[in-house]
Amino acid sequence: MIDGINPVDKDSIASLKEAYKTIAGRIDLEARSAAAFELLSKPAAGTQDEPDMCLRLWVTSKTDDAVRLLESLLIAENLNDDQRRRVWLLIERTEGLEPEFFARVLPNVVGRDDCPRCVSEILECENQISATAATEHQRYSLGQGIVKAFRMSSSQEAKNRLAAWLKRLNVEGVLKELENYGQMSDDDIAVLDSHFGKSKQWRKVKQK
Repeated sequence: MIDGINPVDKDSIASLKEAYKTIAGRIDLEARSAAAFELLSKPAAGTQDEPDMCLRLWVTSKTDDAVRLLESLLIAENLNDDQRRRVWLLIERTEGLEPEFFARVLPNVVGRDDCPRCVSEILECENQISATAATEHQRYSLGQGIVKAFRMSSSQEAKNRLAAWLKRLNVEGVLKELENYGQMSDDDIAVLDSHFGKSKQWRKVKQK
């Protein structure tokens, strides 16, 4: 439907939105995901200010499953780095996401070796993501996701950035979650030492 569409023509976009809304209302999340994969297989279509507008219009054409659709796309196996980054850029524009959402998706993306640009984009959004965690409970939940992402990542740069993020999140107790993912490498320990060397909780975890 987007082939040949003029994204700066208001009437064309209005017709596309109406068509998307009608179709999305008649299909389930699995079919919505399949259509989104088709859109991601094509070059981004939109305006200078919003290069991937057509994909966003499809995702938001049915609001009650938009967040679930974004999550399923972001962590899907069959996306390349550019496609996964396109999904993340939509997530950046999505308001009202909970810290638990980011706690779930961070390990599944940051822990991958095949999407360095997307991972970098995510880590650049530290402040935006941390701002969703207004309470200590929410910060702890987000911290759990960061800990898991740290343990799953094979990138020393990403591990350093994640450890620094965890330090700034100021939920030292979440360090005990490190024990849930088996033996740590010497490199992991060195990174955590550099950020949490004075932490009593880290010393307890390290001794174990």
